[in-house]
Amino acid sequence: MSAPSMAFVVSLAFKGRVLAALFSFSQFLVLPTVHGQQDTSRIMIDGRVVSRAGDPIPNAEATILGGHSTGLTDGSGQFHLSGAPGTLVLRVRRIGFRPQYLRLNLGPGAASRIEVMLDPGPQMLPDVDVSAKEAKPVEFAWTTKYDDFFRRRNLGMPGGTFISAEDLRRRPAIHTAELIEQYVPGARVIVHSLGPGGTEIKFPRCSGGYVSVWIDGRKINWASANEQAAMIAAPRLAASRAPQGSSTKPTELADVLDDISPTQIQFMEVYRGIGSIPGEFSGGCGAIAIWTK
Repeated sequence: MSAPSMAFVVSLAFKGRVLAALFSFSQFLVLPTVHGQQDTSRIMIDGRVVSRAGDPIPNAEATILGGHSTGLTDGSGQFHLSGAPGTLVLRVRRIGFRPQYLRLNLGPGAASRIEVMLDPGPQMLPDVDVSAKEAKPVEFAWTTKYDDFFRRRNLGMPGGTFISAEDLRRRPAIHTAELIEQYVPGARVIVHSLGPGGTEIKFPRCSGGYVSVWIDGRKINWASANEQAAMIAAPRLAASRAPQGSSTKPTELADVLDDISPTQIQFMEVYRGIGSIPGEFSGGCGAIAIWTK
């Protein structure tokens, strides 16, 4: 073989090794990309959006705030989203309905299936910045029953005490009246005897006055409007007019609360003083709102 021919063969052999090396190296570079496309660290959210009647709501927008992941529900109200793990806020909205902001805490690779209820109402425009702290827990996405409780708690209503079923599990009580003394600063529960009329509840800035009780948003009218006005204006005078031996209004408050077992309570909010009572619970010098399970 002549010298030029041998040089040509050597050149081809050298180039073959270079190409093989380049091919192997290119495979090494491609592998991480393929692995990245199959990244199992991202979280998945499968949801369904329904009305209070349980009907699916199509074309509702579901968005992971700050995560640039959004989608619309289909005809059956279903949506599917993926995003980065961590604590996040899921916003679900549609024109003609009140938006929902839900707090989720999902680790790498976690999947969550939720049902979100929307109530008819105006959509908030422009968008409001909502943090994870302000969003309601995702386990209550299926209902709007407790939304006002979450709203008031997130606002940090001054003079308000907010109690959850989780709190009650940590510090259980046999009677609901006991919860007032356990959780409400300055409140006192005085037990004179067992049974109806034997227990009094006294609020620090509402001694002897009318404390309204609300169960699931409905007022329990255990005193007339005239009695309410008399007790707010002159608690001692109202008590003095009661027949001797009859129960006082603070005692009746304890009796009303004892009709509700602590095991029935999902949330409770207590306002101790006229200046702290939200408008929806006005009409006394204190208010107790109980939300059942």
